[in-house]
Amino acid sequence: MTAEELLRRYGSGDIDFSGLDLSGAKLSRVGLVGANLSRADLRLADLSGADLRMAGLVGAELIGANLHSADLRQAILAGADLTDAVLDRAVLRRAILRKAILYRTNLTGADLQRTDLIGADLRLADLRGADLRFADLRGADLRLAFLTDAKMNGARQAGVRRAYPLALLTTARGIVTSVIILVAILLVAWML
Repeated sequence: MTAEELLRRYGSGDIDFSGLDLSGAKLSRVGLVGANLSRADLRLADLSGADLRMAGLVGAELIGANLHSADLRQAILAGADLTDAVLDRAVLRRAILRKAILYRTNLTGADLQRTDLIGADLRLADLRGADLRFADLRGADLRLAFLTDAKMNGARQAGVRRAYPLALLTTARGIVTSVIILVAILLVAWML
């Protein structure tokens, strides 16, 4: 389906676009509030600045998609694959990204307040300056994620997987903690 046909159908009241092939579609700054794009193929699609509030994107393929400054408030992206996607400055407040794949995803400056990221794969994700206050990160994989200046006050982090000591190198306190851990590891290794 072409982007033009999708917008025509959406304009006439159709909101179910589940399973469609929209790979590479040019949908920059479009409004698709509440649209069902579950299991849709949106690889390399341009959705920059798009209004996707409350959209259903369960299991959608968004590999390499551009969602720069997109509005995804309360969107459901459970199980979606966002590998290598660009979501810098995107608004994902109260979105559901449970078990989503966000491997190497650019989330710099993104608003992820109160977002459900339970079991999400955030390995090598760029979360510099992201707002993760009160997000639910239980069981998420943050190994080698970049968290410099990320706001994480009140975030639920039980069972979060991180690579120590490198994942701590995000603040001055983290650097000191990393040095202490490295020294402890070296001492234990020397004693053996």
